[in-house]
Amino acid sequence: ESHSEKIALDLDGTLIATYDTKPDLPCSTIQMAVGGRTFTFFVTVRSGLDNFVSTLSEYYEIQLYTAGYREVLSPYKNILS
Repeated sequence: ESHSEKIALDLDGTLIATYDTKPDLPCSTIQMAVGGRTFTFFVTVRSGLDNFVSTLSEYYEIQLYTAGYREVLSPYKNILS
């Protein structure tokens, strides 16, 4: 369904959080190669994100913004789609 109104959501530190050390929270682990080195990141989503995005999508076309790497979002494609 197409919506005429759009809303932009900032992911970084708002809807998702990325850590370089394992937090004491449920998280996904992502390994990324950057500049020939492999880094491990831990990604968490804010509680209720799936319901929030689902409700907004009934009224708006959602546009996502992140200054981070696209790979960090991969575990959450289903929620954010």
